[in-house]
Amino acid sequence: MATTPYRKLQERVKELEDISKVHQKQNGDLHLKIADLETVVNLQKSRIDTINEELQDFNTLCHILKITAYFDNARATQIKQARDIVDINYVA
Repeated sequence: MATTPYRKLQERVKELEDISKVHQKQNGDLHLKIADLETVVNLQKSRIDTINEELQDFNTLCHILKITAYFDNARATQIKQARDIVDINYVA
């Protein structure tokens, strides 16, 4: 039995619909993966920000220790600042 041009066209439309469904699924999967990766990136950024804050406090503490010769020549404000940094970052 010979295939008519209309029948060929219907088969081609069906093939294209199947291809379209596969592309839509792949696109949806990609959007989910991108959203997951954005979440991971945001969590890592938050962790880096926290570490940067702690490093800044640590650098301040090191600076205080250096300029006061390990608290031998420290002012009360410097000792309080050092104590605050230690209390904030290292005491649970």
